[in-house]
Amino acid sequence: MARRLGFGIFPKLLLTMLVVTLIPLGAIWYLDYRTESENLSNQIEQRLSGQADTMVGYVDAWVDMHLRMLRQNAALEDMAAMDGKKQKPLLRAIAAEFRDKINLTTRPQRQAPPDRREQLDRVLR
Repeated sequence: MARRLGFGIFPKLLLTMLVVTLIPLGAIWYLDYRTESENLSNQIEQRLSGQADTMVGYVDAWVDMHLRMLRQNAALEDMAAMDGKKQKPLLRAIAAEFRDKINLTTRPQRQAPPDRREQLDRVLR
């Protein structure tokens, strides 16, 4: 009689138990991983969307405020007259009020703002 090579009962039971245990664990891990990834992505998207909405609100308010200021100044008689002698006092008052903001809004934050006061004074003379 020829002797057959085969596995004994112990390796067969061990392999069966490993398969029965690892397949459900792998499925549970995969489903949990996918669910947590989706939840994390949704949370990040909500936070970024909220911060973007807040920034849009600030920028819109800033633009509206300055637009109203410019329209108000443009409606003044001395400004509408288009006479340099009448406009210079208004422009000097605007420049004095917004002197620091001119530097802040025209340069990237990490670069040192140049001193534009002399240039602004020369233009307004």
